[in-house]
Amino acid sequence: MILMSAANEPQVIEEHLRTTVGVEKMTLAEMPYGDYAWGDVNGNQVGVERKDVRDLLTSAMTGRLEQQIAGCMEEYDKVVLLCEGKFYPTHGGEAIGVNGTGYISPAQEKPFKAMGGLLLSLQHNGVDVVYSLDVAHSGLLLQGMYEYTQKLEHKFLRRYIRTKPTIHHVDPKVDVLLAIARVLRVRLTVIASTRIIEKYGSITEALRCIDEWKDVQGVGPKIVSGMKEGLS
Repeated sequence: MILMSAANEPQVIEEHLRTTVGVEKMTLAEMPYGDYAWGDVNGNQVGVERKDVRDLLTSAMTGRLEQQIAGCMEEYDKVVLLCEGKFYPTHGGEAIGVNGTGYISPAQEKPFKAMGGLLLSLQHNGVDVVYSLDVAHSGLLLQGMYEYTQKLEHKFLRRYIRTKPTIHHVDPKVDVLLAIARVLRVRLTVIASTRIIEKYGSITEALRCIDEWKDVQGVGPKIVSGMKEGLS
């Protein structure tokens, strides 16, 4: 059961996997979703979407992350989001990562603060989130995940519940917005969240226009003030 890799993945990871477990490069047409994929010993397909911290934040802001994860969930039996590197924000906006210093622009501040809710929502919907320190560490983790899933008796990604959670809403952005509200301890209903997403179209735009939520049916001043205070 060969490990497959997207053609544009880092050479460092490819070289490590090639010398340890073997890897085969795939074109976008051959592997439209995920950056790494393989079959486990039980015949289940495992897909991994690797994101460094900058790409994770950018793709979350544009909605590309939602599309990629949704595609992976359709394509594979088990989905892993591998988050590579870390941002450590300070009050001045500066962020120290494992590869140096990065900067979170004003437009990125709210999505960055909402990232915990986004990752919580993905895990709630059956995606396992794994963290690595840097690209070399990602290679080691991919090797370990692949080798472990080739064992006859493995418990990789098995949850205490017996069935994988399913997405509760047609639009995954509704789940993401609900998860963000839960993290901020704001009581936002499913119906109100749906109306907000229908009005603004994306998580980024919705968070940018929190003051206007008061015009959405089912959203009161406590919700607006709670979201603003939590993301300020």
